[in-house]
Amino acid sequence: MLEGHFLWSLCGDADDLEALEIGVVPTSTTIQGQQQQSNTTTSGTPTTRYCCTLDPLYQYLKRSLQLTKTEQETLSLSFLHMLASKTARNAFGIRTQSPFKPYYASLLRKYGRDSDAHKSHMQQVAMALSSCSSNNKNTTKLERGMDRLVEEKVAPWITGIFTLTAYMNHSCEPNAMVVNQEFVYAHIDLVAKRDILPGEEILISYIQGVQQQKSTNQRRRELQAKYLFTCGCSKCTSS
Repeated sequence: MLEGHFLWSLCGDADDLEALEIGVVPTSTTIQGQQQQSNTTTSGTPTTRYCCTLDPLYQYLKRSLQLTKTEQETLSLSFLHMLASKTARNAFGIRTQSPFKPYYASLLRKYGRDSDAHKSHMQQVAMALSSCSSNNKNTTKLERGMDRLVEEKVAPWITGIFTLTAYMNHSCEPNAMVVNQEFVYAHIDLVAKRDILPGEEILISYIQGVQQQKSTNQRRRELQAKYLFTCGCSKCTSS
């Protein structure tokens, strides 16, 4: 179904679900054709390990979308597992933009700070935010942290697959980075950290912030857990 689509060439298989710790462990021996796996310990004792599954979600989608038998052959549980794995291994986490900051800035441009019109609008905003506050305290003045109420409700963290970054490899010493992780107009910005020569591969870091400052073993463990590969970049191999 994905043949010819850019998702088809991205890493991620249905079998990655357990390594990525996505889904639930089934309670029955077989769910929608997904068999339990039997292993043998070093002592020769057989052990049984169940694979993670998204079957509860699949059953809900199947009922909600009223999938026919023919549609279920294409939109199968295995297909959902593959999509989940591809998303986990290639998606980028970003925060949607809060409307409060640009709204506040536009009021300042239009009315000026501390003008009567500006104060009136701020009182309306403060009253609206106080009605959403957990302390239920009515107020006509903006208080510290009120803008976070807006962000919590309308500017959540989301995950998306962006074609450009999905094809980029990782390096703990990247030559480019994604900046301003505020999702606006369905795009994100990629900025070079240094001069990139013609023909040189563009590399980004899959781990952000203080995670980049961790030891080689810590970075490798995180990358292995989240993206299922052992980093072999110049920073990791030289340390």
